Amino acid sequence: MSAFKDIRDYVAIPRVLSLKLSPDGSRLVSAVQSLNPDGKSYGTALWSLPLDAEPYRLTRSAKGETGTEFTAAGDVLFTSRRPDPTVKDSDEEVPALWLLPRGGGEARQVATRPGGIGAAKTAGDVVVFASEVLPGDEATDEERRKARKDAGISAILHEGYPVRYWDHDLGPGRTRLFAARLGADRLEDVRDLTPDSGSHLDDHLDFALTPDGATVVTTWTVPLDAGRQRTEVVAVDVATGERRTLFAADDHDFEGPLRISPDGARVACSRSRHTTLDVSARSELWIGDLATGEGRAYADDLFPMDLAWAPDSSAVYLAADHQGRRPVFRVSPRRRLRKAHHRRRRLPRAQRLARRPLRLRAGAAVTTPPPPRPGSTWPPARSPSCPLPLPRWSCRARSRRSPRWPTTGRRSAAGWCCRRTPRPRTPRPSCCGSTAAPSPRGTTGPGAGTRGSWRRTATRSCCPTPRCPPGTAST
Repeated sequence: MSAFKDIRDYVAIPRVLSLKLSPDGSRLVSAVQSLNPDGKSYGTALWSLPLDAEPYRLTRSAKGETGTEFTAAGDVLFTSRRPDPTVKDSDEEVPALWLLPRGGGEARQVATRPGGIGAAKTAGDVVVFASEVLPGDEATDEERRKARKDAGISAILHEGYPVRYWDHDLGPGRTRLFAARLGADRLEDVRDLTPDSGSHLDDHLDFALTPDGATVVTTWTVPLDAGRQRTEVVAVDVATGERRTLFAADDHDFEGPLRISPDGARVACSRSRHTTLDVSARSELWIGDLATGEGRAYADDLFPMDLAWAPDSSAVYLAADHQGRRPVFRVSPRRRLRKAHHRRRRLPRAQRLARRPLRLRAGAAVTTPPPPRPGSTWPPARSPSCPLPLPRWSCRARSRRSPRWPTTGRRSAAGWCCRRTPRPRTPRPSCCGSTAAPSPRGTTGPGAGTRGSWRRTATRSCCPTPRCPPGTAST
């Protein structure tokens, strides 16, 4: 049963693609996808969601807008294929970087590249963005692209793996990272941070910028033999372009989502295990130190889909699929959690023992111990400090490391674990000079392996009992 009578009503529902919070926390900017007027394709636009007012639309264009990012001043950076109104007869349809002032007004183009601009990150006045460049010097990229277009060349020469990602071929351009500074009108001092990246940034690229804008942390794909590859996390110095490896392992991939803590000391990402015919897929949260690269895994039963640090860098908020939903979990780097969604606050041991009642059975609390069994001659085997003065009960102090006793015949008190001491079974006389004794487990014969079973053991004497025929003797 569906709430929609027409499938066209369902596909026309707008979809929220992303959410970005402003530095002052006064509003959210969201990229919303909806049907175009022709009803055949989707378009995207930016919406503002103030905390104290109704949402309203920020941008309108036929090409759409995505990839929002706030600057320190509260302006909004985004990417769009819209034409630049300041350039006459502009026929370029590659994504460019645009800036929308915080106080309102018309958005302006602040950066463009011949291969287009992908994602962008900002910290202070530093902006780092990704762009595709043809192999060679990035300064001549525009000329070489124009010559390729004029010659009508569309072939791609592949000299490595992979060559395709989902529904499109990779190449001929290779992804690189560029750094620049926000100027009065456009980006200034644009420089290439990864001129030797090759195909290391083409697959599953995700990067983040430290709050001071001094270091960019990015994923880095390393090709292996037999068409295999692994993904590492590297740190690139924005001033010098020096690169060093942070997280790497032979049997794991360190992938996005990738987030840097607000204090700039730690990096959070996802670590995935390489799968084989005998090893299943597994992903977990990985938090490591930005200076040393040392880290460890958290929430090993969750697959991180999105990450966000707390403002004081004390915890990581993790969105992951769980039992048909996608809740948000809180993971503290100071304490390793086996299961983040089962985390509960544990009271001190003294408080837990004080709140624990004395129980004879599940759900039945008592205040006094039961009386001794009638006719019992066995003294109670217990510790002098045990609160259960019961006969035939063996007691000992209970600790977290001590092994558990069987649940059958067990009673608990605060800090003590008591169980019934089994009564010794003495041999009893039987007919034909036999002696009945307990049968050990695993032996053959009647009742073998059964607790409390008895079997006959022949002896060299005769026992004349009412059940034995007179004169019967054992052989």
